[in-house]
Amino acid sequence: MTRAREKLAQIVASRQGLLDLQTRLQNRDEHAEMGPVHKMHERLLKTIALEVERLETAIAALIKATPRFAELAEIIESVPRGLQARPLPA
Repeated sequence: MTRAREKLAQIVASRQGLLDLQTRLQNRDEHAEMGPVHKMHERLLKTIALEVERLETAIAALIKATPRFAELAEIIESVPRGLQARPLPA
């Protein structure tokens, strides 16, 4: 694995970890009464959202700066949206 690929994998894994944490906090907040716990969850969720944005910016920059990644991104983006995630027929 190339250094760029390792770096991308690390950033993507970190982003996914933050998204998982965000989901867990959102689920917990559904059951939290208004008050200090709810306010803490709101603060944490805002911080997580900002960090996810930063990681997504880093991912985009790395893709743009790595010719092979940029080439693959161009191919993926050229596929019409409706076809990108279509399940295969059974």
